This record gives sequence, C-alpha cells and structure tokens, in this order.
Amino acid sequence: MPERVILDTNVWISGIIKGGKAGEVIGYLETHNYEVFISLDILAEIDRVLDYPRIKKILLKSGKSKIEVLKRIYGMCFLVRPQVKLQIVHEDPADNMFLECAQEVLAQYLISVIPIFLN
Repeated sequence: MPERVILDTNVWISGIIKGGKAGEVIGYLETHNYEVFISLDILAEIDRVLDYPRIKKILLKSGKSKIEVLKRIYGMCFLVRPQVKLQIVHEDPADNMFLECAQEVLAQYLISVIPIFLN
C-alpha cells in the first residue's frame, strides 16, 4: 500500500514555481509509489496565494500560469473532505487544515515548512 502524504501550501507553490528542494520533493512524489492528498481548504488557499502580486510576478517570470499550477496539483492529488475540524495550531488556526487532511487519510507524512510542524 502506498504511503500517504500531505504537502503544505508553501511547498506546493515554491516547488512548482521555483523548483529547488520543494520541487525535488514534488517530482519524487510524482514518480514513486506515494499517494498525495489535498483538501478543498488547501486548494482554496493555494488558489488565493497564487493571486498575491509577488507570486503573480514570479509566475510570469517562470512562464507558468495559475491554471497550469493548479492543474498539476490537482492532477497528482486525491481530493479529501476532512470530517473533523481540529484546533491544535493556535498561532495560525488556518494551518489546522493540513492536520485535518492528514488525520482524515491517516497520512504517514506532512511535508511542511511551517515552524509549528517542524518541532
């Protein structure tokens, strides 16, 4: 059975637009036996972040469009609708969406650069 993985918004955006280590992670997940999950809340946050002026400039320089980024993400993920709302992260409650998604699918990995998840 493939291992289940959740990526945070920063990893998705940085990896697809800029590449680097996050891009290597995404590429690895695409070519190996992993199942990547995403929720509607996470997709909505990615959609919102892609509209930030700074990110739009980076997209333009990279030659990628918002639609291409979203299609790539959507194309490699299983969509999940978490049934339980968590209140574990108090510093930024929106970050609970990653934990909710991970809990729903019993993910083995949550790949993130969010400091609270790195402790």
